[in-house]
Amino acid sequence: MRSENAVGRWSIITVRTWLRDYLPKLAKRLGITLYHFSNNGSHIHVVLNAPSRAAQASFLRALAGMIARRVLKAEKGNGSGVNFWTERPYSRLVTWGREFSNVMLYVHRNLMEAAGLIPYFERDGELPEFWRRRITISLSRMGPRIHGWATGQGQLF
Repeated sequence: MRSENAVGRWSIITVRTWLRDYLPKLAKRLGITLYHFSNNGSHIHVVLNAPSRAAQASFLRALAGMIARRVLKAEKGNGSGVNFWTERPYSRLVTWGREFSNVMLYVHRNLMEAAGLIPYFERDGELPEFWRRRITISLSRMGPRIHGWATGQGQLF
């Protein structure tokens, strides 16, 4: 999900604490396992395992609506008149193993870039090996927290 409107006071970063707490609750309610997420201010990345397409669609719809309401400080049924999201959610199925690991690294890379822990690199080029190793090490150190978060027991930050 991406929003060109998500700048300044409308940045998704402004609701980061709420989002960190809301995601596991929403996922649990829909029977979804969360593995990782990254809040990048104008967009978010979520790695999840949904039991069905319907559960995934419900999750994305509820998440998009609640983020927009929180950021815009709008009440349910009393919209702000602003179309917060400028792009529809993009989703893709990945296989377990290498493809899943690559997606986890990509999301963690976004998380580290958003936090200012690593520099931003254009996506059309190859990530320098030094930074790829640093991201991999950081992600591996989060292992128990990601697992705990996936079961609703831990936190990602």
